[in-house]
Amino acid sequence: MQPRRHYRRPTDFDTTLGLPGGRIAVRVENITCAGAAISGADLPDAGTAVELALFDGSAAAKVRWRRDRIAGLEFVAALDDRALAAVRRSALSPSRPRRTRRRRFVLMED
Repeated sequence: MQPRRHYRRPTDFDTTLGLPGGRIAVRVENITCAGAAISGADLPDAGTAVELALFDGSAAAKVRWRRDRIAGLEFVAALDDRALAAVRRSALSPSRPRRTRRRRFVLMED
């Protein structure tokens, strides 16, 4: 397995994804300068051109993969550090309640 090319910044915020036929609600699970992982219902298939709404604008992207309710986006143009910092600050601001994630545990036998 190859190491990741970009550091994934964990996020947890709701936004919209622009599709050729309209917009759908999604949750951004993590983001890098090159793309993002999103979750939601009725996500588009791999290869679809989309536009992810961000706090300070939007980012054109292409769906690279989709598995059930999770998809990976690749941005057409990389986000700069300032844009990533703005997303991070806005996503974690006190006015935005954080979603509690369920932890998954695996029992290991000796």
